[in-house]
Amino acid sequence: MANRDGSNHSDVLVLEIIFHIDIYLLEFHSSGMDFDSLGDVPTSAVSLLQKAREACSKAFEKTGFANRPISRPRSFYDLLAGYKIIEGLFHEHDTQVKTQIEQLQNRVRELEKQLSLGPENSHKPPSTSRFKKIKNQRVKSGKKPGGQKGHRGTAPELEAHPDAVVRYEPQKCRECGRPLKKVPDSEVQCWQVVDIKDGKSFVTEHQRVTKFCPDCGEMSRGDLPNESPWRHARKTFGPAVKSVALYFVGYQLVPVARTQEIMSDLFGVRLSQGTLCNFMSDVSKKLKSWEISVKSQLIRSTILHVDETGIRCAKRGDWAHVVSNEKLTLLAHHESRGAIAQKDIGVLPEYRGHLVRDGFKSYDQFDACSHSFCNAHILRELKFLSEEENLKWAAELATFLKKTLKQVHDGRKSKGLSRTDNRRLPGDPSRRFF
Repeated sequence: MANRDGSNHSDVLVLEIIFHIDIYLLEFHSSGMDFDSLGDVPTSAVSLLQKAREACSKAFEKTGFANRPISRPRSFYDLLAGYKIIEGLFHEHDTQVKTQIEQLQNRVRELEKQLSLGPENSHKPPSTSRFKKIKNQRVKSGKKPGGQKGHRGTAPELEAHPDAVVRYEPQKCRECGRPLKKVPDSEVQCWQVVDIKDGKSFVTEHQRVTKFCPDCGEMSRGDLPNESPWRHARKTFGPAVKSVALYFVGYQLVPVARTQEIMSDLFGVRLSQGTLCNFMSDVSKKLKSWEISVKSQLIRSTILHVDETGIRCAKRGDWAHVVSNEKLTLLAHHESRGAIAQKDIGVLPEYRGHLVRDGFKSYDQFDACSHSFCNAHILRELKFLSEEENLKWAAELATFLKKTLKQVHDGRKSKGLSRTDNRRLPGDPSRRFF
């Protein structure tokens, strides 16, 4: 029930109890009152009153009432009765707090349960699963990895019916000069090259023929071309097969096992995963000079964009680093994410232009160039401030950045320039920063 001044009865009671506690504390400390003379008053009365005073003061701070003249209580027991009322109020508050804590604990358990759910133990789709290292359940044998001693190796089998045959026969005896064209073959060595022709597998077999001269008995063999890369293995693959396979693995980033299936399903070309890895290794060695040229061009660029992302490699978590400008993109693999990787790649330590990056701290070490944050990252942070912190200015700034970018693109389009064209329009705001 509210009083005439708008206060509640319980608020006034709090004020009275605070005032009465102050009076009794003052009497206990100043008059030298003997506790034993109080009869059934406990010996811890002073401590009890001090705690009650602190609790009541905190309650009074929430009432907002000014001090008011209150009459002195009739007895000490009136004060204890008032304190029991306050104790009941705090007990009620404590019960509410415990209820809220229990509700929050239940919520935490519910969220933890949701985090533990995945495609393997619930109806959730595979796309919602987080990466989790799978424990290897194989028992260690103590043997070294790879083929064991006495293991019988295997090699790709040659096609029984090649599409084309190229024979290298000896025309005459190398000793006496007798023609050997009509002499039967003594031995035939075969190499096969598998390539793609008209959208399907095409096998060319190269045969090196050995013959013995019927006159002098000397052995003669056919001569092979000087440049014949297929001589190093019984079965090799042509440039079309390598180009298509490398396109899938190296450019489209299709996993090796899936590329193996694609080549078999589309072209009828059967490749082992080791062969695909050899393709990548061979072309990597041939691209060394190209890599040096790309790095040199990136270092001379006015603007560079950098980023990194995690990848799985050889059962470890490695990193793929990207450095790019309008026309060139360099992808580099490294075991480290930070400055060590960038130093090994060799572009940023020599760069003197303007670097567009995210908030990763390792980029701060390369202070010979100017820096700015990528707008995509800025827009993400503005979205968080707008949606989670309810900051209106964040949404307005995000809209302004998007409109500005659209105006720049529209201006370039009207002048016949592409978005990646290096030339800048008059009045382009980027002139003030880069």
